[in-house]
Amino acid sequence: MSTATHAAAGQPIDDTYQDAQISAIHVHWCDAESGYIARSDQHPGITNTDRWSSLAAMNGLLDIIRERIE
Repeated sequence: MSTATHAAAGQPIDDTYQDAQISAIHVHWCDAESGYIARSDQHPGITNTDRWSSLAAMNGLLDIIRERIE
């Protein structure tokens, strides 16, 4: 299982996600879910899964986080 981290600590990833300031997103493959699962330490309990793309899992997670803080 591998883990990828994205974004500098405390900085927005880009203008689209400037309200969702998080230090890291972790993405890993999950055999049980047959997909990539993205999560963030700042928002425990919120995850997003995508069967085909780790980037899509990460973007979906950011969308969910942004919706919850708006």
